[in-house]
Amino acid sequence: MEEAPARGKGPRRRDLVKLGVALAAVAVAWVLLWVSCRAGRRHPDAIGVILRKIERGSEIERLVTLHTLHVDVTQPAEFVQLFPYLIQATKDGSEQVHGAAASSLGGLILRFGRKSRASSEREPEVVTLCPEAAAAIAAVLDSPSASVRAEAARALESVATIGSLDDPPSRLVACLDDEAEPVRESAASAMVRFGKGPELLVPVALRWLSTEGPKASSAFQRVFLTVRFEPSVLPLLIDGLSSTNAEVCLDCTVAINHMGRSATPALPAILTLIRKELDTPHPASPLGDMDILAMASGAVGELWQVPPIPPGAVDLLCEVLKRENEASSEPDRSRPAPPVGSAKGGQYRNELTQAEAAFSLGILGRSAAPAVPVLLATFEGALASSDKVRETCAEALAEITRGTPDEDRLIATLADAWKAAPPRQKTVFARALRSLGSKTERRVPELRRFLSDGSRTEIRRFLYPRSDQEDGRRE
Repeated sequence: MEEAPARGKGPRRRDLVKLGVALAAVAVAWVLLWVSCRAGRRHPDAIGVILRKIERGSEIERLVTLHTLHVDVTQPAEFVQLFPYLIQATKDGSEQVHGAAASSLGGLILRFGRKSRASSEREPEVVTLCPEAAAAIAAVLDSPSASVRAEAARALESVATIGSLDDPPSRLVACLDDEAEPVRESAASAMVRFGKGPELLVPVALRWLSTEGPKASSAFQRVFLTVRFEPSVLPLLIDGLSSTNAEVCLDCTVAINHMGRSATPALPAILTLIRKELDTPHPASPLGDMDILAMASGAVGELWQVPPIPPGAVDLLCEVLKRENEASSEPDRSRPAPPVGSAKGGQYRNELTQAEAAFSLGILGRSAAPAVPVLLATFEGALASSDKVRETCAEALAEITRGTPDEDRLIATLADAWKAAPPRQKTVFARALRSLGSKTERRVPELRRFLSDGSRTEIRRFLYPRSDQEDGRRE
């Protein structure tokens, strides 16, 4: 028996044909407008043609012209001539037009304001336009369209980058609480580019992180993981260490770690967090290659300034190493499982935690002498391929044992490890051995032939960047 034709199949086919015809007509219209724009560019008065289209063209002409400016405007001087018309276009009655104007402003300022290969200076005339551009783009953030608001926030990110602007517009700060996640995401990325933006972002981010969507959450997290905050937000970050939400706790721990010695008042709270993580760890963080315990252990060394060492700090770090040593030899089922999809998984986090704890013990120096046995055990128990663990332990031990009876034991350990060590580890072992004095060459004759590469010990504090435009540097 033949099946009856599907109900409505004919009308649906006609609808698809109509839709195809309509899309083709739109495509033809865009091509014609594109050709028109390109023809205008070849006109002797090319910029004049563009200006007239932006100022007096139809809505579709204004829109297409704004979208093709990145092709038609090729010189900074042309952009400067065009600038007042773009500012006016951000006030256009058409939502699409004023959104396109804001986007074009941001894109062209970023393009023409960047440092050239021939010069370390930004284009000064473009830089001076940034405050006015920021004010005009900020007004577009009042648009009822979420996509336009998100685009305007991205444009502000470009303008702040070139203009080195300090205060973010109040409308941009308000967008951190926008109802639309793409707007919150774009606003968070833009805030970092303003001098005072990161600190204004912290209270909002901490309020949103536990319930935020994946894209905006990633944008908020990126700020905590890459920016060195000013001390003004330290009380908020310390409060975040006690959060039951793993993501909030991790972000605050990393942020405090990155603040270095300007966050020294947080050291007691960091030690309390280490104790809690050893006893009742948070669930695994969504950031698979990071760990609260690792970041808190490293923070001890970054935050500590002058003797005496905080009571219990060495014992806590030794306990961290012992627990991680056991976990590396036999999986500890009490530890949180690695997040699904984690690229590096538990072994990486385990080695990171060992290295961070060893780093802090090395920073504490001779006062960490009780840690020598567990540091040697960590070094000897690490896989030969565990560069970070073995290198950090070797240099930490050199800092702790230099001039003490334990120095000879370390020399013997490194002399044995030298024989099978890969080249990268030998470089670090050589640096550690040389720091113990000339007697090391008698135990490791190869040192005489192993030239120094000029690098410095890693057992020193790290000044993290204020923004991702800066480079972090060791002290």
